[in-house]
Amino acid sequence: MTVRLGVVGAGSIGTVHLENADSIDGLTVEAVADVNLEAARAVGEPRGASVYEDGVELIEHEEGLDAVLIAVPPFAHPKFEEAAEEGGLDVLIEKPVGLANEQVEETSDVIESAEILTAAGYVCRYADVTDRLLGVLEGRTIGSIESTYWAPVTASDWWKRREQSGGQLVEQATHPYDLHRYLAGEVDSLIGTGTDRRLTDQIDFHDASSVTMRHESGVVSHVGATCAASSFRFETRIVAEDAQLTVDYIDHEIEGLVDGAAFEYEGDDDWYRRELAAFVDAVERGSPEPIRSDYADAASTLELTLAATEAIETDEEVEL
Repeated sequence: MTVRLGVVGAGSIGTVHLENADSIDGLTVEAVADVNLEAARAVGEPRGASVYEDGVELIEHEEGLDAVLIAVPPFAHPKFEEAAEEGGLDVLIEKPVGLANEQVEETSDVIESAEILTAAGYVCRYADVTDRLLGVLEGRTIGSIESTYWAPVTASDWWKRREQSGGQLVEQATHPYDLHRYLAGEVDSLIGTGTDRRLTDQIDFHDASSVTMRHESGVVSHVGATCAASSFRFETRIVAEDAQLTVDYIDHEIEGLVDGAAFEYEGDDDWYRRELAAFVDAVERGSPEPIRSDYADAASTLELTLAATEAIETDEEVEL
């Protein structure tokens, strides 16, 4: 079976997915849409894909599609999700899946009724270093997890507005929060604090945050994030039974101690291709098994990052 894919969004992340699509057997990109028609043409025409300015038009009128990839800002998701559901198309949606729990819950109910396959863009779950980490941690009790997520202010105007992006924790630092859920399970409660545009006034939300979470599994975890750094840094540190490890998600490396011996691992950076290939495999098989985060699971990560934002703004413990 060849999976025929439509892509909505030809920006930076959409382009990453398109480049990876070129190397996946059994996948063809049939159509690309973007509100910037020239951007859609630039990536669509070299691939022999139809080009649209309107993603809904692509979903409703491009014949023979099996699935659609939605790679647009979160505020623009709902109409494309609805069109995919009505068309019975399987869908890969970039994170976050939305900006409000109520809207996402409604969409999740519709997806369940439509019986389509969904995947969400939580790429850390597909990283080589994450797989290696899980192998090392298998059978060991995890005590604590800490992540550092530093980034510069994203250039896009929509990202700087909480109404459209949800703020850094919802749109960007959502990655470590999702990773903590993946490693330690659901969060029971959390507390947090943050700074109100102390280092940058380009945004209308906090520019640094510190959030501590208590997981139902008994693990305690922490995420420190800022969008006012000069460069990217994403590290996760785990203390477990007879193991302490640091995972670098920028350089895709692990180092630490395991059973008293030094441990090092150099992974690859092929995580986006793995994510898309897993989705394609799921569509081919008609099974969700290859997918590591579906829409409903991603909705739980949204709930967590919204709760973290609430804790920062209220200076109160928030229970989930």
